[in-house]
Amino acid sequence: MDDLPVTVRTRRWLLVGAVLVLVAGAVGGVVWVRRSRAEAAPATVVLSAASDPGTDPFVPIPAGRPVPVVLPPAGGPAAAVTASVAPDSGLRVVSGTADRLYAGGAVDNQQLYGGSGSLSACDPAAIADFLAAHPDKAAAWAGALGIETAGIAAYLNTLTPVVLLHDTLVTNHGFAGGVATPSVSVLQAGTAVLVDPTGIPVVRCACGNPLTAPPAVDLTTAVPQGARWEGYDPGTAIVVVAGRPASDLVVVDVATGNDRTLGSAASATAPATVSSVPPAAGDVCTLDLTWPDTTPGWIEPLDPSFSCPEMIDQWRRNEQWPGERGGTMFVVDFGDGWYCTGVHWDPTRPRTNAVGSCDLNGRRFNVYEGAAGVLTTVPTTSADSVPATTNLPSAATDLLITPSQNLMCAVRDGQFACTLKEFDFDLGDERCPGARGPLIELDATGGFRESSCRGGFFDGITWPAPTPYGTTVELGDIGCDVEQSGVTCTNPEGHGFTLSRSGVKPF
Repeated sequence: MDDLPVTVRTRRWLLVGAVLVLVAGAVGGVVWVRRSRAEAAPATVVLSAASDPGTDPFVPIPAGRPVPVVLPPAGGPAAAVTASVAPDSGLRVVSGTADRLYAGGAVDNQQLYGGSGSLSACDPAAIADFLAAHPDKAAAWAGALGIETAGIAAYLNTLTPVVLLHDTLVTNHGFAGGVATPSVSVLQAGTAVLVDPTGIPVVRCACGNPLTAPPAVDLTTAVPQGARWEGYDPGTAIVVVAGRPASDLVVVDVATGNDRTLGSAASATAPATVSSVPPAAGDVCTLDLTWPDTTPGWIEPLDPSFSCPEMIDQWRRNEQWPGERGGTMFVVDFGDGWYCTGVHWDPTRPRTNAVGSCDLNGRRFNVYEGAAGVLTTVPTTSADSVPATTNLPSAATDLLITPSQNLMCAVRDGQFACTLKEFDFDLGDERCPGARGPLIELDATGGFRESSCRGGFFDGITWPAPTPYGTTVELGDIGCDVEQSGVTCTNPEGHGFTLSRSGVKPF
Protein backbone atom coordinates (compact mmCIF):
# COMPACT_ATOMS: atom_id res chain seq x y z
CA MET A 1 0.00 0.00 0.00
CA ASP A 2 1.72 3.09 -1.26
CA ASP A 3 0.93 5.49 1.55
CA LEU A 4 0.98 3.10 4.50
CA PRO A 5 4.03 3.04 6.79
CA VAL A 6 5.81 0.04 5.34
CA THR A 7 9.21 0.85 3.89
CA VAL A 8 9.62 -0.69 0.47
CA ARG A 9 12.68 -0.36 -1.74
CA THR A 10 12.35 -1.69 -5.22
CA ARG A 11 15.25 -2.53 -7.47
CA ARG A 12 15.41 -1.56 -11.09
CA TRP A 13 14.99 -4.80 -12.97
CA LEU A 14 17.84 -5.87 -15.22
CA LEU A 15 16.67 -6.81 -18.69
CA VAL A 16 18.92 -9.55 -20.08
CA GLY A 17 18.91 -9.94 -23.83
CA ALA A 18 16.18 -7.34 -24.40
CA VAL A 19 16.29 -5.46 -27.68
CA LEU A 20 16.26 -1.68 -27.50
CA VAL A 21 14.13 -0.37 -30.34
CA LEU A 22 15.01 3.25 -31.07
CA VAL A 23 12.50 5.04 -33.28
CA ALA A 24 14.00 7.71 -35.50
CA GLY A 25 13.21 11.28 -34.59
CA ALA A 26 12.05 12.56 -31.25
CA VAL A 27 9.80 9.70 -30.18
CA GLY A 28 11.49 6.88 -28.23
CA GLY A 29 10.64 3.28 -29.00
CA VAL A 30 9.29 0.67 -26.63
CA VAL A 31 11.44 -2.16 -25.34
CA TRP A 32 9.29 -5.23 -25.41
CA VAL A 33 9.77 -8.91 -24.84
CA ARG A 34 8.27 -12.21 -25.90
CA ARG A 35 4.66 -12.01 -26.88
CA SER A 36 2.03 -14.64 -26.14
CA ARG A 37 -1.37 -13.54 -27.37
CA ALA A 38 -4.61 -15.32 -26.61
CA GLU A 39 -7.13 -15.52 -29.41
CA ALA A 40 -9.79 -12.83 -29.09
CA ALA A 41 -12.73 -11.66 -31.16
CA PRO A 42 -11.86 -8.62 -33.28
CA ALA A 43 -12.80 -5.31 -31.66
CA THR A 44 -13.45 -1.88 -33.17
CA VAL A 45 -10.88 0.78 -32.25
CA VAL A 46 -11.04 4.48 -33.13
CA LEU A 47 -7.77 5.99 -34.39
CA SER A 48 -7.54 9.51 -32.93
CA ALA A 49 -4.90 11.62 -34.63
CA ALA A 50 -3.19 14.19 -32.44
CA SER A 51 -4.49 17.05 -34.62
CA ASP A 52 -8.09 15.79 -34.60
CA PRO A 53 -10.35 16.84 -31.67
CA GLY A 54 -12.72 14.03 -32.58
CA THR A 55 -16.50 14.01 -32.58
CA ASP A 56 -18.68 15.10 -29.66
CA PRO A 57 -15.96 16.83 -27.56
CA PHE A 58 -16.81 17.81 -24.00
CA VAL A 59 -15.06 21.17 -24.42
CA PRO A 60 -15.53 22.75 -27.88
CA ILE A 61 -12.56 23.85 -29.94
CA PRO A 62 -12.81 27.49 -31.13
CA ALA A 63 -13.73 27.65 -34.80
CA GLY A 64 -10.73 27.74 -37.09
CA ARG A 65 -8.25 27.00 -34.33
CA PRO A 66 -6.06 23.98 -35.07
CA VAL A 67 -5.42 21.38 -32.39
CA PRO A 68 -1.72 21.58 -31.48
CA VAL A 69 0.58 18.62 -32.03
CA VAL A 70 3.66 18.85 -29.84
CA LEU A 71 6.76 16.67 -30.02
CA PRO A 72 10.36 17.29 -28.93
CA PRO A 73 12.82 18.34 -31.62
CA ALA A 74 14.38 15.58 -33.69
CA GLY A 75 17.75 14.37 -32.50
CA GLY A 76 17.09 14.56 -28.78
CA PRO A 77 17.97 11.62 -26.54
CA ALA A 78 14.40 10.35 -26.10
CA ALA A 79 14.93 6.88 -24.67
CA ALA A 80 12.96 3.69 -24.99
CA VAL A 81 10.73 2.61 -22.13
CA THR A 82 10.22 -0.93 -20.95
CA ALA A 83 6.89 -2.59 -21.68
CA SER A 84 5.65 -5.91 -20.37
CA VAL A 85 3.21 -7.93 -22.44
CA ALA A 86 -0.32 -8.70 -21.27
CA PRO A 87 -0.76 -12.44 -21.93
CA ASP A 88 -4.50 -12.19 -22.62
CA SER A 89 -4.31 -9.52 -25.32
CA GLY A 90 -0.66 -9.04 -26.31
CA LEU A 91 -0.91 -5.35 -25.37
CA ARG A 92 2.34 -3.56 -24.42
CA VAL A 93 1.90 -2.36 -20.84
CA VAL A 94 3.97 0.48 -19.35
CA SER A 95 4.01 1.97 -15.84
CA GLY A 96 2.68 5.52 -15.81
CA THR A 97 5.64 6.86 -13.83
CA ALA A 98 8.33 5.27 -16.03
CA ASP A 99 11.12 7.69 -16.93
CA ARG A 100 10.76 9.38 -20.34
CA LEU A 101 7.36 7.87 -21.03
CA TYR A 102 6.06 11.37 -21.80
CA ALA A 103 7.28 14.72 -23.06
CA GLY A 104 6.63 17.85 -21.04
CA GLY A 105 7.49 21.41 -20.19
CA ALA A 106 6.76 23.80 -17.36
CA VAL A 107 3.43 22.99 -15.71
CA ASP A 108 2.32 26.62 -15.88
CA ASN A 109 3.29 27.17 -19.52
CA GLN A 110 0.20 26.32 -21.57
CA GLN A 111 1.89 27.74 -24.69
CA LEU A 112 3.73 24.42 -24.94
CA TYR A 113 0.41 22.65 -25.28
CA GLY A 114 -1.55 24.90 -27.59
CA GLY A 115 -1.54 28.48 -26.41
CA SER A 116 -2.79 30.20 -23.29
CA GLY A 117 -6.39 31.37 -23.30
CA SER A 118 -7.54 28.43 -25.43
CA LEU A 119 -9.68 25.68 -23.96
CA SER A 120 -7.77 23.31 -26.21
CA ALA A 121 -4.67 23.90 -24.10
CA CYS A 122 -3.71 21.80 -21.10
CA ASP A 123 -5.43 24.28 -18.81
CA PRO A 124 -7.17 22.45 -15.93
CA ALA A 125 -8.67 25.67 -14.53
CA ALA A 126 -10.27 26.53 -17.90
CA ILE A 127 -11.73 23.03 -18.20
CA ALA A 128 -13.10 23.27 -14.65
CA ASP A 129 -14.67 26.67 -15.39
CA PHE A 130 -16.26 25.41 -18.59
CA LEU A 131 -17.74 22.36 -16.89
CA ALA A 132 -19.02 24.50 -14.00
CA ALA A 133 -20.93 26.57 -16.57
CA HIS A 134 -22.41 23.44 -18.18
CA PRO A 135 -23.89 21.26 -15.41
CA ASP A 136 -25.08 18.53 -17.77
CA LYS A 137 -21.59 18.05 -19.14
CA ALA A 138 -20.08 18.30 -15.66
CA ALA A 139 -22.28 15.47 -14.37
CA ALA A 140 -21.42 13.23 -17.32
CA TRP A 141 -17.71 14.11 -17.11
CA ALA A 142 -17.52 13.34 -13.39
CA GLY A 143 -19.50 10.13 -13.84
CA ALA A 144 -17.07 8.85 -16.47
CA LEU A 145 -14.18 9.24 -14.03
CA GLY A 146 -16.12 8.03 -10.99
CA ILE A 147 -15.85 11.25 -9.00
CA GLU A 148 -18.35 13.66 -7.47
CA THR A 149 -19.38 16.62 -9.64
CA ALA A 150 -18.55 19.01 -6.80
CA GLY A 151 -14.97 17.69 -6.77
CA ILE A 152 -14.13 18.35 -10.44
CA ALA A 153 -12.01 21.47 -9.85
CA ALA A 154 -10.10 19.86 -6.97
CA TYR A 155 -9.50 16.74 -9.04
CA LEU A 156 -8.25 18.69 -12.06
CA ASN A 157 -5.86 20.53 -9.76
CA THR A 158 -4.08 17.22 -9.02
CA LEU A 159 -3.32 16.51 -12.71
CA THR A 160 -0.15 17.25 -14.68
CA PRO A 161 0.07 18.21 -18.40
CA VAL A 162 2.26 16.00 -20.59
CA VAL A 163 2.51 14.93 -24.24
CA LEU A 164 2.26 11.32 -25.38
CA LEU A 165 5.45 9.98 -26.95
CA HIS A 166 3.81 6.70 -28.00
CA ASP A 167 0.52 5.77 -29.61
CA THR A 168 -1.56 4.95 -26.54
CA LEU A 169 -4.73 2.86 -26.12
CA VAL A 170 -7.44 4.40 -23.90
CA THR A 171 -11.19 4.56 -23.50
CA ASN A 172 -12.08 8.06 -24.70
CA HIS A 173 -15.39 9.58 -23.57
CA GLY A 174 -17.22 12.09 -25.78
CA PHE A 175 -20.47 13.86 -24.94
CA ALA A 176 -23.65 13.17 -26.91
CA GLY A 177 -27.30 12.99 -26.02
CA GLY A 178 -26.61 14.31 -22.53
CA VAL A 179 -24.33 11.41 -21.55
CA ALA A 180 -20.69 10.40 -21.79
CA THR A 181 -20.18 8.11 -24.80
CA PRO A 182 -17.16 5.79 -24.45
CA SER A 183 -15.09 4.52 -27.37
CA VAL A 184 -11.94 2.43 -27.37
CA SER A 185 -9.35 4.68 -29.00
CA VAL A 186 -5.68 4.91 -29.86
CA LEU A 187 -4.35 8.43 -29.21
CA GLN A 188 -1.50 9.35 -31.54
CA ALA A 189 1.90 10.31 -30.19
CA GLY A 190 1.99 14.11 -29.90
CA THR A 191 -1.39 14.30 -28.16
CA ALA A 192 -1.47 16.50 -25.05
CA VAL A 193 -3.11 14.91 -22.01
CA LEU A 194 -3.45 15.41 -18.28
CA VAL A 195 -2.11 12.55 -16.15
CA ASP A 196 -2.88 11.69 -12.54
CA PRO A 197 -0.19 11.18 -9.86
CA THR A 198 0.24 7.53 -10.94
CA GLY A 199 0.94 8.64 -14.52
CA ILE A 200 -2.31 7.45 -16.09
CA PRO A 201 -3.80 9.71 -18.82
CA VAL A 202 -7.21 10.84 -17.54
CA VAL A 203 -8.09 13.90 -19.68
CA ARG A 204 -7.37 14.79 -23.30
CA CYS A 205 -6.42 18.45 -23.34
CA ALA A 206 -7.70 19.39 -26.80
CA CYS A 207 -11.32 18.52 -26.08
CA GLY A 208 -11.46 18.03 -22.31
CA ASN A 209 -12.63 14.45 -22.78
CA PRO A 210 -12.21 12.13 -19.78
CA LEU A 211 -10.04 9.06 -20.41
CA THR A 212 -10.27 5.74 -18.61
CA ALA A 213 -8.61 2.33 -18.83
CA PRO A 214 -9.22 0.43 -22.08
CA PRO A 215 -10.49 -3.15 -22.29
CA ALA A 216 -8.08 -5.94 -23.18
CA VAL A 217 -8.32 -5.82 -26.98
CA ASP A 218 -5.90 -7.25 -29.51
CA LEU A 219 -4.93 -4.24 -31.62
CA THR A 220 -3.33 -6.40 -34.30
CA THR A 221 -6.73 -7.92 -35.14
CA ALA A 222 -8.95 -4.96 -34.21
CA VAL A 223 -10.99 -3.20 -36.88
CA PRO A 224 -9.74 0.43 -37.08
CA GLN A 225 -12.05 3.41 -37.56
CA GLY A 226 -10.51 6.60 -38.88
CA ALA A 227 -7.47 7.31 -41.02
CA ARG A 228 -4.17 5.71 -40.13
CA TRP A 229 -1.35 8.16 -39.58
CA GLU A 230 2.12 7.63 -40.93
CA GLY A 231 4.03 5.28 -38.67
CA TYR A 232 0.99 3.79 -36.94
CA ASP A 233 1.72 0.19 -35.95
CA PRO A 234 -0.86 -1.59 -33.77
CA GLY A 235 1.86 -3.93 -32.58
CA THR A 236 3.80 -1.13 -30.87
CA ALA A 237 1.00 0.91 -29.29
CA ILE A 238 1.00 0.88 -25.49
CA VAL A 239 -1.37 0.84 -22.54
CA VAL A 240 -0.43 2.89 -19.47
CA VAL A 241 -1.12 1.40 -16.04
CA ALA A 242 -0.79 3.01 -12.63
CA GLY A 243 2.74 3.44 -11.36
CA ARG A 244 3.68 4.28 -7.79
CA PRO A 245 2.42 7.83 -7.05
CA ALA A 246 5.30 10.20 -7.83
CA SER A 247 5.94 13.82 -6.93
CA ASP A 248 8.14 14.22 -10.03
CA LEU A 249 8.10 12.75 -13.51
CA VAL A 250 11.21 12.41 -15.68
CA VAL A 251 10.03 13.51 -19.13
CA VAL A 252 11.55 14.57 -22.44
CA ASP A 253 11.65 18.36 -22.70
CA VAL A 254 9.47 19.53 -25.57
CA ALA A 255 11.74 22.52 -26.14
CA THR A 256 15.17 20.84 -26.12
CA GLY A 257 14.62 17.10 -26.45
CA ASN A 258 16.68 16.55 -23.29
CA ASP A 259 15.54 14.97 -20.05
CA ARG A 260 13.85 17.19 -17.52
CA THR A 261 12.12 16.65 -14.20
CA LEU A 262 8.52 17.76 -14.25
CA GLY A 263 7.02 18.40 -10.80
CA SER A 264 3.50 17.05 -10.69
CA ALA A 265 0.65 19.41 -9.86
CA ALA A 266 -0.35 17.09 -7.03
CA SER A 267 2.89 17.80 -5.16
CA ALA A 268 2.80 21.59 -5.40
CA THR A 269 1.85 22.04 -1.76
CA ALA A 270 2.38 19.43 0.93
CA PRO A 271 2.97 20.36 4.60
CA ALA A 272 5.14 17.91 6.50
CA THR A 273 2.79 16.46 9.09
CA VAL A 274 -0.76 17.20 7.91
CA SER A 275 -1.40 17.28 4.20
CA SER A 276 -4.26 17.29 1.76
CA VAL A 277 -3.81 14.06 -0.15
CA PRO A 278 -5.32 14.23 -3.65
CA PRO A 279 -6.62 10.88 -4.80
CA ALA A 280 -4.46 9.21 -7.42
CA ALA A 281 -7.51 8.64 -9.59
CA GLY A 282 -10.93 10.06 -8.83
CA ASP A 283 -12.35 12.23 -6.10
CA VAL A 284 -12.07 11.48 -2.38
CA CYS A 285 -14.73 8.99 -1.34
CA THR A 286 -16.10 9.27 2.23
CA LEU A 287 -17.78 6.68 4.46
CA ASP A 288 -18.36 5.78 8.10
CA LEU A 289 -15.91 3.07 9.17
CA THR A 290 -16.91 0.21 11.46
CA TRP A 291 -13.60 -1.73 11.38
CA PRO A 292 -11.16 -1.68 13.08
CA ASP A 293 -12.89 1.25 14.84
CA THR A 294 -16.13 3.15 14.39
CA THR A 295 -15.14 6.52 12.98
CA PRO A 296 -15.61 8.73 9.91
CA GLY A 297 -13.23 7.82 7.11
CA TRP A 298 -12.31 8.24 3.47
CA ILE A 299 -10.95 6.19 0.59
CA GLU A 300 -8.08 7.08 -1.73
CA PRO A 301 -8.44 5.31 -5.12
CA LEU A 302 -5.16 4.30 -6.77
CA ASP A 303 -6.81 3.15 -10.00
CA PRO A 304 -9.08 5.24 -12.25
CA SER A 305 -11.48 2.37 -12.92
CA PHE A 306 -12.66 2.15 -9.28
CA SER A 307 -15.90 3.97 -8.51
CA CYS A 308 -16.74 5.23 -5.04
CA PRO A 309 -19.65 2.77 -4.54
CA GLU A 310 -17.47 -0.14 -5.68
CA MET A 311 -14.75 0.73 -3.16
CA ILE A 312 -17.22 1.25 -0.32
CA ASP A 313 -18.93 -2.07 -1.08
CA GLN A 314 -15.60 -3.91 -1.03
CA TRP A 315 -14.50 -2.31 2.23
CA ARG A 316 -17.89 -3.24 3.75
CA ARG A 317 -17.20 -6.85 2.74
CA ASN A 318 -13.92 -6.58 4.60
CA GLU A 319 -15.54 -5.04 7.68
CA GLN A 320 -18.23 -7.73 7.74
CA TRP A 321 -15.89 -10.66 7.02
CA PRO A 322 -17.07 -13.62 9.16
CA GLY A 323 -13.95 -15.74 8.83
CA GLU A 324 -10.40 -15.59 10.18
CA ARG A 325 -8.07 -12.76 9.19
CA GLY A 326 -4.64 -14.14 8.25
CA GLY A 327 -1.18 -12.87 9.12
CA THR A 328 -0.02 -9.81 10.98
CA MET A 329 -1.83 -7.49 8.56
CA PHE A 330 -5.20 -9.23 9.16
CA VAL A 331 -5.41 -10.23 5.50
CA VAL A 332 -8.74 -11.35 4.06
CA ASP A 333 -8.54 -13.24 0.75
CA PHE A 334 -12.01 -13.27 -0.77
CA GLY A 335 -11.12 -15.84 -3.41
CA ASP A 336 -12.48 -13.74 -6.29
CA GLY A 337 -9.36 -11.67 -6.99
CA TRP A 338 -9.99 -9.26 -4.10
CA TYR A 339 -8.07 -9.18 -0.86
CA CYS A 340 -8.04 -6.56 1.89
CA THR A 341 -5.60 -5.86 4.71
CA GLY A 342 -5.31 -3.80 7.84
CA VAL A 343 -2.23 -1.84 8.91
CA HIS A 344 0.69 -3.32 10.83
CA TRP A 345 2.50 -0.49 12.58
CA ASP A 346 6.27 -0.36 12.87
CA PRO A 347 6.94 1.05 16.39
CA THR A 348 10.06 2.83 15.09
CA ARG A 349 8.08 4.90 12.58
CA PRO A 350 5.39 7.57 12.98
CA ARG A 351 1.81 6.41 12.69
CA THR A 352 -0.57 7.89 10.17
CA ASN A 353 -4.35 7.76 10.02
CA ALA A 354 -4.15 4.87 7.55
CA VAL A 355 -6.59 2.02 8.25
CA GLY A 356 -6.04 -0.52 5.49
CA SER A 357 -6.28 -1.24 1.79
CA CYS A 358 -7.97 -3.52 -0.72
CA ASP A 359 -6.47 -4.97 -3.89
CA LEU A 360 -8.04 -6.47 -7.01
CA ASN A 361 -5.35 -8.18 -9.10
CA GLY A 362 -2.86 -5.40 -8.40
CA ARG A 363 -5.37 -2.51 -8.60
CA ARG A 364 -5.60 -0.93 -5.19
CA PHE A 365 -7.28 1.61 -2.97
CA ASN A 366 -6.30 2.88 0.48
CA VAL A 367 -8.57 3.59 3.44
CA TYR A 368 -8.01 6.30 6.06
CA GLU A 369 -9.86 7.58 9.10
CA GLY A 370 -10.60 11.24 9.78
CA ALA A 371 -11.42 14.24 7.62
CA ALA A 372 -11.76 13.58 3.89
CA GLY A 373 -8.54 13.97 1.94
CA VAL A 374 -6.36 14.68 4.99
CA LEU A 375 -3.38 12.49 5.85
CA THR A 376 -2.12 12.96 9.41
CA THR A 377 1.10 11.79 10.99
CA VAL A 378 1.20 11.07 14.73
CA PRO A 379 4.57 10.77 16.55
CA THR A 380 5.24 7.33 17.95
CA THR A 381 4.69 6.82 21.67
CA SER A 382 5.26 3.85 23.92
CA ALA A 383 1.53 3.16 23.78
CA ASP A 384 1.83 2.71 20.03
CA SER A 385 4.48 0.03 20.31
CA VAL A 386 3.71 -3.43 19.02
CA PRO A 387 3.88 -6.11 21.76
CA ALA A 388 7.08 -8.12 21.81
CA THR A 389 5.17 -11.29 20.97
CA THR A 390 3.95 -9.85 17.66
CA ASN A 391 5.82 -11.07 14.58
CA LEU A 392 6.46 -7.69 12.95
CA PRO A 393 7.34 -8.11 9.27
CA SER A 394 10.42 -6.11 8.34
CA ALA A 395 10.66 -4.10 5.16
CA ALA A 396 10.91 -6.03 1.92
CA THR A 397 13.69 -5.05 -0.46
CA ASP A 398 14.12 -6.81 -3.80
CA LEU A 399 10.78 -7.74 -5.36
CA LEU A 400 9.41 -9.69 -8.31
CA ILE A 401 5.86 -10.22 -9.53
CA THR A 402 5.02 -11.93 -12.82
CA PRO A 403 2.77 -10.36 -15.51
CA SER A 404 -0.02 -12.73 -14.47
CA GLN A 405 0.43 -11.36 -10.91
CA ASN A 406 0.10 -14.94 -9.65
CA LEU A 407 3.74 -15.62 -8.70
CA MET A 408 5.67 -13.32 -6.36
CA CYS A 409 9.16 -13.35 -4.84
CA ALA A 410 10.70 -11.04 -2.25
CA VAL A 411 13.69 -10.57 0.00
CA ARG A 412 12.54 -9.76 3.54
CA ASP A 413 14.91 -9.38 6.47
CA GLY A 414 17.61 -10.96 4.31
CA GLN A 415 15.50 -14.03 3.50
CA PHE A 416 14.47 -14.85 -0.08
CA ALA A 417 11.12 -16.57 -0.71
CA CYS A 418 8.48 -17.03 -3.41
CA THR A 419 4.77 -17.83 -3.33
CA LEU A 420 1.72 -18.29 -5.54
CA LYS A 421 -1.76 -16.82 -5.24
CA GLU A 422 -3.34 -19.69 -7.17
CA PHE A 423 -1.90 -23.19 -7.61
CA ASP A 424 -2.94 -26.65 -8.75
CA PHE A 425 -1.08 -28.80 -6.19
CA ASP A 426 -1.99 -30.08 -2.73
CA LEU A 427 -0.48 -28.27 0.26
CA GLY A 428 -0.78 -31.36 2.47
CA ASP A 429 -2.00 -31.51 6.05
CA GLU A 430 0.48 -29.11 7.69
CA ARG A 431 -1.32 -26.90 10.21
CA CYS A 432 -0.55 -23.18 9.93
CA PRO A 433 -0.60 -20.59 12.71
CA GLY A 434 -0.85 -17.83 10.09
CA ALA A 435 -1.83 -17.54 6.43
CA ARG A 436 -1.83 -20.85 4.55
CA GLY A 437 -0.16 -21.01 1.14
CA PRO A 438 3.05 -22.21 -0.53
CA LEU A 439 6.29 -20.67 0.74
CA ILE A 440 9.46 -21.58 -1.17
CA GLU A 441 12.64 -20.28 0.50
CA LEU A 442 16.19 -20.30 -0.84
CA ASP A 443 19.46 -19.23 0.80
CA ALA A 444 22.80 -18.31 -0.77
CA THR A 445 23.97 -21.86 -0.03
CA GLY A 446 22.19 -25.21 -0.03
CA GLY A 447 18.85 -26.26 -1.46
CA PHE A 448 15.39 -24.77 -1.12
CA ARG A 449 12.88 -25.23 1.69
CA GLU A 450 9.17 -25.72 1.04
CA SER A 451 6.30 -25.02 3.43
CA SER A 452 2.51 -24.77 3.18
CA CYS A 453 2.53 -21.99 5.80
CA ARG A 454 3.09 -18.62 4.12
CA GLY A 455 2.36 -16.74 7.35
CA GLY A 456 2.87 -12.99 7.09
CA PHE A 457 6.00 -13.08 4.92
CA PHE A 458 4.39 -11.19 2.03
CA ASP A 459 2.05 -8.97 4.06
CA GLY A 460 2.11 -5.22 3.41
CA ILE A 461 4.33 -5.33 0.32
CA THR A 462 3.72 -2.75 -2.40
CA TRP A 463 4.54 -4.58 -5.60
CA PRO A 464 6.32 -2.87 -8.50
CA ALA A 465 5.31 -3.11 -12.15
CA PRO A 466 5.35 -6.77 -13.28
CA THR A 467 8.64 -8.23 -14.49
CA PRO A 468 8.25 -9.12 -18.19
CA TYR A 469 8.51 -12.73 -19.32
CA GLY A 470 11.93 -13.49 -20.77
CA THR A 471 13.65 -11.36 -18.13
CA THR A 472 16.36 -12.26 -15.61
CA VAL A 473 16.43 -10.35 -12.32
CA GLU A 474 18.66 -10.47 -9.24
CA LEU A 475 17.02 -10.49 -5.82
CA GLY A 476 19.81 -10.29 -3.28
CA ASP A 477 22.03 -13.35 -3.82
CA ILE A 478 19.41 -15.12 -5.91
CA GLY A 479 18.97 -14.86 -9.67
CA CYS A 480 15.53 -15.57 -11.17
CA ASP A 481 14.54 -16.21 -14.80
CA VAL A 482 10.93 -15.22 -15.46
CA GLU A 483 9.10 -17.27 -18.08
CA GLN A 484 5.44 -17.98 -18.81
CA SER A 485 6.08 -21.59 -17.88
CA GLY A 486 7.37 -20.63 -14.44
CA VAL A 487 10.09 -18.79 -12.52
CA THR A 488 13.49 -20.45 -12.05
CA CYS A 489 15.58 -19.14 -9.14
CA THR A 490 19.22 -20.09 -8.55
CA ASN A 491 21.69 -19.35 -5.75
CA PRO A 492 25.45 -18.83 -6.22
CA GLU A 493 26.09 -22.56 -5.68
CA GLY A 494 23.79 -23.47 -8.56
CA HIS A 495 21.02 -24.86 -6.34
CA GLY A 496 17.46 -23.70 -6.73
CA PHE A 497 14.00 -24.47 -8.02
CA THR A 498 11.47 -23.84 -10.77
CA LEU A 499 8.10 -22.72 -9.42
CA SER A 500 4.90 -22.76 -11.44
CA ARG A 501 1.21 -23.18 -10.87
CA SER A 502 1.65 -26.95 -11.24
CA GLY A 503 4.33 -27.29 -8.53
CA VAL A 504 7.96 -26.79 -7.54
CA LYS A 505 10.89 -28.69 -9.10
CA PRO A 506 14.28 -28.67 -7.33
CA PHE A 507 17.72 -28.80 -8.91
